[in-house]
Amino acid sequence: MHKENFRILIVDDEKSFLLLLSKILEDTGYAVKGFTDPEEAVKAVDSFSPDSAAFPAVVRNPNDAFTKALIYVYDNNLTSITTGGICGRKTTGITVGTTPNVAFVVISGSDDYTIDTTLNGTLNGSPINGVITGSGYITGTITVNDNDIIKWITLDELRIKAGCQGAQLKILNNELPYGFQNSPYSSVTTFADGGVPFTGVGKYRWCVNGTLPSGLYLCPSNVLEATNCLSVDESNWERSDTTTFGNSTCTGNGTPTSSGTFNLTFFVRDDNDQSGNNDNIAQKTLVLTINPAAVTGCSAYRVWNNIGSTYDFMVDGNCRNNIVNGGEITEQGSNLLLNSGETIDRYLQFGTCWVSAGASLTYNQAVTADTDGDCCVNFNGTDRTCP
Repeated sequence: MHKENFRILIVDDEKSFLLLLSKILEDTGYAVKGFTDPEEAVKAVDSFSPDSAAFPAVVRNPNDAFTKALIYVYDNNLTSITTGGICGRKTTGITVGTTPNVAFVVISGSDDYTIDTTLNGTLNGSPINGVITGSGYITGTITVNDNDIIKWITLDELRIKAGCQGAQLKILNNELPYGFQNSPYSSVTTFADGGVPFTGVGKYRWCVNGTLPSGLYLCPSNVLEATNCLSVDESNWERSDTTTFGNSTCTGNGTPTSSGTFNLTFFVRDDNDQSGNNDNIAQKTLVLTINPAAVTGCSAYRVWNNIGSTYDFMVDGNCRNNIVNGGEITEQGSNLLLNSGETIDRYLQFGTCWVSAGASLTYNQAVTADTDGDCCVNFNGTDRTCP
């Protein structure tokens, strides 16, 4: 990386103390700015926090005005996308005094040349409970000593300066494709991005609230919860890169056997807090629409009375009266047939189709009944062989 690709912030206050507050801008370099007020320098920071190895290369002079090396400590999780980075993390492992979630700290021992600020935690992976002895990645609580000059940036401040957009963790899908009853539903996948992914197989943990049409399932198994996912223990969330619709064994497409609209609220969480529950959590409600099965069949059906008695029937606005048991209700020669969208209604035998007998046969029912495909059915919804 070339020098002109860095940004350097130099501060020279009235005590001739040289203070650097600089961070590498993601995939960019540097420019130099000078400040007499350290607070103004803090406000000007708008790049990424370098690790301690990069620190001397980023600054013009890694020493303070008294020629002593500046101490630079930072949260190591912010230096890599695999551990969340600046834009993916919700928390850090550094607290300064009562200020939590600090991203990095720069310390000078001032004119007595001695660092008196202490750390209770770890420094470069080793336990420490005392004076900070050098630069590196840390966890724990810093206790500031007034003899030192110290400045820090919180993660929230750094996210703003780094241009992070939106929440740390996101569900990428905005809608679910519709399906049809009794037809296989494609293996639609729900994706997440950002945050602090788990290492190994299964980058996130998933939980979904809602109900599904019978015959359709969410994978991995057990990801669907009847209760609010936020009240479900993290260990019961299913770990997976994604969620996918499928069959009961998650080995292929599922086939919904009912139609309707189904509201599903997807929850995803990351590994921001490995030992607790302070993880990034995102949620999004998506609507799954399963349309009624498409009806295909004959253009029209012939229908017979098989009720056991003589009745009147209304066919296409015409009263077919006194149809005996076993007689044809429809009349093929005059085109009085059961057409698409129509219904044949049964009436008591008065010859006028006046008193309803409370029964009917729809075109869709005829389609289902006509198992041999010859376009002839009985009024009670069973198949019949055409004469």
